[in-house]
Amino acid sequence: MNMQLIPFITLFSLMLISPSAFAAEPIIPDFEATYDLTRAGITYGENKRTFKRVDDGRYQFESSTRSVGFAAFFIKDKIYEKSILRYSADDNRLLPESYHYARSGKKERHVDLSFDRENNKVVNRVNDDPWVMEIPADALDKLSYQLQIMLDAGEKTHFSYPIADGGKLKHYEIELVREEALKTAIGDYQTLVLRRKSGKRETTIWCAPALNYLPIKIMQREKDGGEYYAEIKKLKGMKRD
Repeated sequence: MNMQLIPFITLFSLMLISPSAFAAEPIIPDFEATYDLTRAGITYGENKRTFKRVDDGRYQFESSTRSVGFAAFFIKDKIYEKSILRYSADDNRLLPESYHYARSGKKERHVDLSFDRENNKVVNRVNDDPWVMEIPADALDKLSYQLQIMLDAGEKTHFSYPIADGGKLKHYEIELVREEALKTAIGDYQTLVLRRKSGKRETTIWCAPALNYLPIKIMQREKDGGEYYAEIKKLKGMKRD
């Protein structure tokens, strides 16, 4: 069974509406969103995303992915990610202070990033092997950029983000391609459809403005043509207009 949890670790963007330029913090309700992961009509995994305020004006964004059902007999990996962020009202950005990634199962991997905003550097620790990389002032990690998309979704048609990932600085380019009505397990919604292409890999995200631009469906097409889907099935804490 050629199914993996890995294609979904960068699929999800999360819920936000664009705040006023004078807001002291982003207008982001605490929420928990759960998605079914499917390929070829078979559900093989579940992803849960949680966003909440924590101490000292910071925010925490967590993602947990696991296999379910019949696929759980073959796929033992579990993936956990967490970003701790602060909000910059001057430029309407959620900037990470730290990022943690852990994969357990057949191939374990642990990654920790610590952002030094004063010196525009990030300390990478992969399996306890640290090194330092220079970054631009607005650099994000591969989880927090998904929140930033939603802050920008109501204001932009093109999104460009510098991402600290794997000891390299990557640049994600994302475009608004169309609007589309979509039926989901939690209701019917009008969506904005965003797309990112990276070589032969393509990611499409359906974001619902009525849910603060929460993504309610995601499709990732891999280099071999295989298509992986994430579709929302549960939502807690998000105001529904």
